[in-house]
Amino acid sequence: MDLHKKGVFSMAVSDLKEPAKNFNGEVNIEEFWESINMEMIARAFFPSHARNPYAVHPKYEYWAPWIGRHTRKGTFVLNTEFEKVSTTQTSSEAQLTMVTEERLLDELRKQKVGTVRKLCMPACRIDSRGSRDDLILRLHKEMASRHAYDKIFQKIWGASGGWCVIMCPHGVVYSLKFNLRAESPRDFTDLLMSWKHIPNICVYDFARGLATHANLRFPNIIPFRPNEGRLIEPTPENIHAAQSGRLQVSLPWLITKTQSTDPDAHPITGSTCHFVLYDRLHEANTKDKRDVLRRIDLVPELQGLVNTQVAEQMFSTMRKNNYFLNNMASSTHVFMMRNIIHIRNNSTNQSFLEGQLKSGLLERQFTNIGFNDLGQAVLTQTLGTEISDVEPRAGDMEEVPSYSSVEPQGASGAVGQPTAAIWDRETTKDEETMLAYILDSKRSLSEPLCQIESTVLQRRDFLTLGLPEELEATVANCCMKIIVQVAAQRDRCVLAVDAYVVVTWLPPYNQDPFLSFPVDVASKDLIIIPSWQPGHWTLCDVPKQIGSVDCGVFMLMYALCMALGEPFHFTASNMQRIRKWWCLTLMNSGLEKHGLRKTEEASHLEPLSRESRIMRDLCSAVCWVHKNHFLFRGEVTEPVVLQMEAEDQREALREVLEGQSDNRNDPFMFILNNKEDMETLLSNCVDRMGLKIHAMFT
Repeated sequence: MDLHKKGVFSMAVSDLKEPAKNFNGEVNIEEFWESINMEMIARAFFPSHARNPYAVHPKYEYWAPWIGRHTRKGTFVLNTEFEKVSTTQTSSEAQLTMVTEERLLDELRKQKVGTVRKLCMPACRIDSRGSRDDLILRLHKEMASRHAYDKIFQKIWGASGGWCVIMCPHGVVYSLKFNLRAESPRDFTDLLMSWKHIPNICVYDFARGLATHANLRFPNIIPFRPNEGRLIEPTPENIHAAQSGRLQVSLPWLITKTQSTDPDAHPITGSTCHFVLYDRLHEANTKDKRDVLRRIDLVPELQGLVNTQVAEQMFSTMRKNNYFLNNMASSTHVFMMRNIIHIRNNSTNQSFLEGQLKSGLLERQFTNIGFNDLGQAVLTQTLGTEISDVEPRAGDMEEVPSYSSVEPQGASGAVGQPTAAIWDRETTKDEETMLAYILDSKRSLSEPLCQIESTVLQRRDFLTLGLPEELEATVANCCMKIIVQVAAQRDRCVLAVDAYVVVTWLPPYNQDPFLSFPVDVASKDLIIIPSWQPGHWTLCDVPKQIGSVDCGVFMLMYALCMALGEPFHFTASNMQRIRKWWCLTLMNSGLEKHGLRKTEEASHLEPLSRESRIMRDLCSAVCWVHKNHFLFRGEVTEPVVLQMEAEDQREALREVLEGQSDNRNDPFMFILNNKEDMETLLSNCVDRMGLKIHAMFT
């Protein structure tokens, strides 16, 4: 669940009149949307300057969200936005529903510098000179004035309150609400309490506020229970165990339906529990220690299954529509938005269905797909009927089988179905010789062995993969690139985030993860986020492997299986063979691209010259700087040798190697504006990536 604050329509708050005293917040959804349709039709019969008698204007008592007929309880749904301005709110509820100064300041930091300057002058009449941070600091101080706060709020939040959406993890929108006023947990409570069945697990960026508000509004039924929507009772012992990573709360009904006679049990899971959890990007924002029990990674059944940022990803793809939608009248805005979401839902469903058929049912050529009473897609036994004509009965349904036509790996090194048939096969004599060579720790650790795309792997990288050692990030990134390529061969679009970039999302950098994602991130079938903490690798949303240095290899295998849509066929006992299999896969994928020859004897590998290693390290460092430019406070001047002609480069390299110049490092030097930037560059490129570069600050 999330809010798109940039999706607004022009509307003066003063135009909203208080509803009748007997209005209870229930709106006829079918009547409202029928009137919107009538206004659109009537526009064809009235000139643009003429009054349209069918026009629909925003009113508290006549403004409905969109909830599908199979999802909502009935004709009447809740919209209690008029209560946002009510003076009868309890103090605890008022705190949770208002837009706090901190939330407004957080939105202010996301604005472009031009917008911030306009807010300073002429809007708030304060000095608009200086850096972006200086301007935000001045505006923050100015917010102490209610008059200035209102001006900033109106500019940042927009005219109306944005779009509230409730989506499934696959990206299908189930509910869409067009707020008249600023977002609060009340909006999502209205939507959820209008549903036939409240989801057992809700993911929201203000989970505590949603649970508190809903339980205060509906004390007779307590929508979020037990433990006020937390996964377990908030005892000091449970809180400490969760903080230390030792707590796991299993919810088996997410996998197998629980048999229950309770009429309030969810028809899919059979459970009466309703939890509210934080999405991953906001779980650290809360100050309440008990909220550590609202983290998704505490539930093993959810790991690898839930994309908590699916709503943010949809909003990212909607940015191109904001300009024309935000300039429309309110009724046109909601009409167009509902149609856009409807088309998007159909496209998402179709893509997901095609992916399922390609991965398991294409050979069987099932074409009859119907829906049961709960809206689930099911297959029927009758062939040759159009999908839209299928009216399945309970007895017609059968379980969806799973097939795979992928051949196991042969000597060529191609990755196939990730089963023991791949890594348990007997290696050839040539492969044994190659493994012995690349994993020989007595040879030069800096010797380059192969190249995967733009990354050259050295022996020190392979030793962390092939031997029982902690996996190095550079070789992990290369394995991820192989996984992405193999997934593409099976028509699965996978994004693997660079392990070095993921580190910048965490303290002390705290960078915005969405700056690292491509514009089309929402179209990806899977997003792989490898995360490293001192001494341990993990893959977001999959179980952690505990107790040895194999966690990095486990991470690679989890990613491979998820990318190919296969179950996890490996255990700790397979790790030694899997490590060698990954080494061979990388070697067979990267030898020819690196200009090295694939020979029968691995000892014939031709190492790179020292000159090539110098230039390789410089190029790798420059690429890292470009990707992570936001880490630097000042300008980074790249080595001038990279701008030289080929002949001048060779001469500079010769002088460096022969020591003929007192300033021999100057052409190869990174120059930075301050010491902190230099330490950032060296700690990442030298200490973490193992590159040999020189840097100085002025």
